[in-house]
Amino acid sequence: MNLKTALDAFRAEFINKFPVEKAGIMQRATDTLAKEFIERTTLNVGDIAADFTLTDWVEGGWDIEQSITLSQKLKSLGVDLIDCSSGGLLPGVKIPVGAGYQTPLSDRIRRQADIPTAAVGMITSPEQAEHIIRTEQADMVLLARELLRDPYWSHRAAKALRAQNHVYPNQYLRAW
Repeated sequence: MNLKTALDAFRAEFINKFPVEKAGIMQRATDTLAKEFIERTTLNVGDIAADFTLTDWVEGGWDIEQSITLSQKLKSLGVDLIDCSSGGLLPGVKIPVGAGYQTPLSDRIRRQADIPTAAVGMITSPEQAEHIIRTEQADMVLLARELLRDPYWSHRAAKALRAQNHVYPNQYLRAW
């Protein structure tokens, strides 16, 4: 079961395509589905990260304030980190996409819910990623599309940031 998909679908009237009672939806989501999922996962796996849409970027949709409350609840249930993504669930929404556009969401969750976070979204350069960590806007940076575009990003980052200790598979040593 994917906690992200389950939480997003459970709480989003826009996604479900049927009316959902707004009052208590977050409580039901965390007290039933998320609680059981988290308890079983931490028992069998250990540390757990939760990834859910922090804002729909639409009036009347899920927003950052609700996500702060949900993150606090998830932390109390045993979640160790929030993967801070947003949007992409609803058609026609104008998302303010730009360099590191989701990083401020990570920063708010980290500070206001007091839980470690991972920043995502248009993080493309080693310097940008390092700045996010150094300024404590997130505890971790996750890359997706950038690694698809540049599978050697981590090697380039190590060189750009003058990393002293980086590990390569033995088969790759001759290439570097």
